[in-house]
Amino acid sequence: MARELDKIEIHNSKVTYLYNPYCFKEKLDCDFLDKYFSVEKYKDDNAVLKIFKGRGNTYLVKDCRKQNVVIRHYWRGGFFGKILKDNFLKFFSSNQRAFREYDMLIVMRKMGFPVPRPVAAKMTKSALFMKNDIILEEIHGAQDLSALLCQRSLTTEEICKIGYVLGTMFSAGIYHCDLNIKNIMIDSATNPWIIDFDKCVLKKVDQKTYNKMVERLIRSFNKELLLRPSLQWTTLNKELLLEAMDKAYKKGEILEN
Repeated sequence: MARELDKIEIHNSKVTYLYNPYCFKEKLDCDFLDKYFSVEKYKDDNAVLKIFKGRGNTYLVKDCRKQNVVIRHYWRGGFFGKILKDNFLKFFSSNQRAFREYDMLIVMRKMGFPVPRPVAAKMTKSALFMKNDIILEEIHGAQDLSALLCQRSLTTEEICKIGYVLGTMFSAGIYHCDLNIKNIMIDSATNPWIIDFDKCVLKKVDQKTYNKMVERLIRSFNKELLLRPSLQWTTLNKELLLEAMDKAYKKGEILEN
C-alpha cells in the first residue's frame, strides 16, 4: 500500500515501528520511538491534554515537537476480547492492525480524502501474540457528530458535505467496517473528516456493501437519539444525508463505467 517514501520501518528484537518521515526533521531510532509512544511519560510530563473513553482509553497529547497527536492502543472486541483483550494472534493477518491502518490512511490521503495523517505505528510481539498502537495527528478544532449535535444542528451545507465525502469514498472502493456517528467529525471550518479505519479495506463497494454501511450509520444515529434525546437530528436531516451520499456514490459508479 504505502510506499517506502511514506514510511520508515525500524525494529529491535520485540518491537517494530513505522514512522512518517514527513512528520520529523531527522531519522528516528527505537529508543526515541519507545518514549514517543509512552503514555506514562506524557503523564509524567503533564503533556496529556485529553482522555477519550472507549473500549480502551485514547490519549490526546502534546508531543516533543509541540504538536498535538492522538495515541490509540488496539483492543479486541466481542467474545474473544474478553479473553485476549489487546492480544492478537501472530498467525493471522489481524495481528498487524496498526500497520494496516497506517497504510490505509496514507492511501486515502493521496486520494484526497479528509482522514487523519498517520505519524507512527508500533507492533510489539511476544511468543504467540502481537500488540498494536498508532499515533495520528490531531484534527484541529474538530468534534464528532455526537458531541456537536448536542450543541447545535447541522446546516444543509454541512450535511451535504458529509454525504458527498462518504458517497465518494464508497464509490472509490473504501469499505469502512464501523461507520458510525462518532467516526464523523466536523472541524472549525465546518469541513467533515472521517476517522477510525481499523480493519477497513480497499475493495469494490457494490450496492449490497454500500447499503450495509449506510444502514450501520443510520442505526448509530438512532441509537444516539435514544441515549441523548436532545440530539439535534431530524428525519429531514437523515433524508438529506442519504440523498447526498447516494448521489455521490452513483456519480462515482457512472464515472467508473
